[in-house]
This record gives sequence, structure tokens and C-alpha cells, in this order.
Amino acid sequence: MIPAIIIAVLSVWGGISAVDEWRYAVGAGQIAATLTQAAYGVFGLLVGVAAVWRPRWVRPFLWLWALAIVATSALAPVVWGGARWTAGLWAALAGAVFVALLAWWTIVAVTKRLPVLLMPEGSMHPELQELLRQLDAIKEEGRAVCAGLSEAQFNWRPGEGRWSVAECLVHLNRSVTATLPAFDRAITEGRAKGRLAKDGGPSPYGWFSRWMIRSMEPPPKRRMKTFPIFQVSVGGTYAVGTVLPEFLTGRDQLAERVRSANGLDLHGNRTVSPVTRLLRMPLGAYLQFVVTHDRRHLWQARQVRNALSASGQT
Repeated sequence: MIPAIIIAVLSVWGGISAVDEWRYAVGAGQIAATLTQAAYGVFGLLVGVAAVWRPRWVRPFLWLWALAIVATSALAPVVWGGARWTAGLWAALAGAVFVALLAWWTIVAVTKRLPVLLMPEGSMHPELQELLRQLDAIKEEGRAVCAGLSEAQFNWRPGEGRWSVAECLVHLNRSVTATLPAFDRAITEGRAKGRLAKDGGPSPYGWFSRWMIRSMEPPPKRRMKTFPIFQVSVGGTYAVGTVLPEFLTGRDQLAERVRSANGLDLHGNRTVSPVTRLLRMPLGAYLQFVVTHDRRHLWQARQVRNALSASGQT
């Protein structure tokens, strides 16, 4: 916040000076210089205010502040000091360098302090908090559905072309492993570009995102074809001692991404699917989609275990 405070203080001082200079301004040049000086006073103050309460507005106010500073630097030596226009151009260049450095410092500071600016310390967006709760429940269900299974039972399939408990979890492991880098890119880009949350309220998602999430809710209403990168070859043999720890670790890694997304605009930042770049969803909606996808296939694994019990092979 230090650079934003510096901009606000210096700008207010310059804006107050413009009030005194206005009384002595004669001619269009001096009036224009006084107005640009007053403008950078106002915009500089708005930069400081936005940095605290509305970080997404820092960039546009910085642009306006910078233009006013450069214009004042070019005009003031000429219309007030009687210097040649070449001196005004050199002053404008120096002003441009000054504002560029200060603007860069401000944007970096605002981006790094994003979570602190938007929410009280230690708080979490309610939508993300709910996802963390669901991930804890998913881990518990993963442990429960695998509890006490031998390797043969873990790999038992209820029918031709049907998945075993093992294959359900392997599919989920592959899906999350492939999707984590997409979340990393969306989160990193969102912070770098300052696409921050406006408030802590719910994020409105479009019909397509809502439909995608609903389509994953268990019990499934229809069978869906698995994309090749997530496909599991039916008939493989897997060890529960390997698959389950990988499943639990993947959910911990996904929870890390949920926490990293705190403070970002969950609707405005887009996540590109690892399946195809044509499929893009809001960051918050994609996180919900992946968590719901977990629940769908854990429900499937639970049905397989129930069928196993009914078959008398437990």
C-alpha cells in the first residue's frame, strides 16, 4: 500500500497547489496546465482509495493519473516558466518515467496484498469454504469405500465393461492430475492481471456452467463418454495401497488451489480445460465442476461396493 499512499499524498498536495494557481492563470496554456494539475490531484487520490476498497479500479485510475502528470510536466515549464517547447518535452519524458515506475510499484503491491485487501484476515470466500468442506467429505468417502477391501475385491467389476472401485478412483486421480495445471494458470494469470473479487458474495455463473455442474451431480441421469486423457482401460489391476493415497493427495492438492483462488474474481477469471482450449469456464465454476465430478464417481464406486456385498464375495 506504500506506493498508493505516496501517489495519493503527492497528488493531493499538487491538487491543492492548483487551486492557488488558478487565481493567477492567464491565457489558455496556463488554464490548461492548472486543470491537468488538478486532474492528477483527483485521480491520484482515487488511486489511493481504490487500492484499499476497490483494487480492480486501480489500473484505470493509474492511467488517468499518469496522463495528467505527463500533460502537466509538459505544459508547466512552458506556460509558467517561459521555457521552450523542447524543455517541456524533456519534462514530459521525465514525468513519464516517474509515473511508469510508481505505477508498476503500485500494481505489484496491490496484487500481492489482494487477499488482505478484499477480506478480513483469515477469512475465506463462502463458496470456496463450501468446496473445502466438500473435499474433506470426499476424502472420507474415498477411505470408506475402500475400507477392508482385498486387492481382488478392489478390482472386482459388476459386469462386462463396468468399472471396478479401483477404476473409479484411478479415473478421478487422472482427472485431477490433468486439471491442476489449468487451475494454476488461471490463478496466476488472475493475480497478475488484477482480476480481483468485488466482494465476498456468491458468484453468478451462466447457464452453461450451471448445466455442466448439474450434469455431474450424482446419481447420474445418463452415461457420459470419458475423454481419452481421462480414460481408464477396463480390465487393469490396481493396488489399493497405491491408488487410495494418490486419491487423498490429489484432493489435498486441489484444496490448495481452492485456497489460492481466495480473493480472486471467481466469475471473471477463466479456466481452460485440459481437454480442449475451446472449453472454458469461470474459475469458481470449474472448481465446483471438478468437486462434483468427484462425488459422481465416488457414488459410482459405492454402487460397485454394494453390488460386491450383494454378490456374496465380501
